[in-house]
Amino acid sequence: IDRLGDQRVHLKSAAIRGLTLAAYRRAEPHATICRDRLVINSVSWWLQGERLVKMQPRTARDTFRRRPRRRFFQPWDGSEASFGEHIV
Repeated sequence: IDRLGDQRVHLKSAAIRGLTLAAYRRAEPHATICRDRLVINSVSWWLQGERLVKMQPRTARDTFRRRPRRRFFQPWDGSEASFGEHIV
């Protein structure tokens, strides 16, 4: 099983050095990825020239915790070793 992709396209095949790389562990399967709300939001922000927030799903318990500082996806440096920084 490909642990760094959607089990169809390996993350390295989808990444382009110097461009923002954003991957979500809980995204929809390959055939329906374009309908996943995290992906839709990220693509919309990217097309508008905005930085991509590393969005984390929330539960009812999260409302009681202090909100963490926003973290953003960065351009990929071309190294497979940095893939972990681009997956939430």
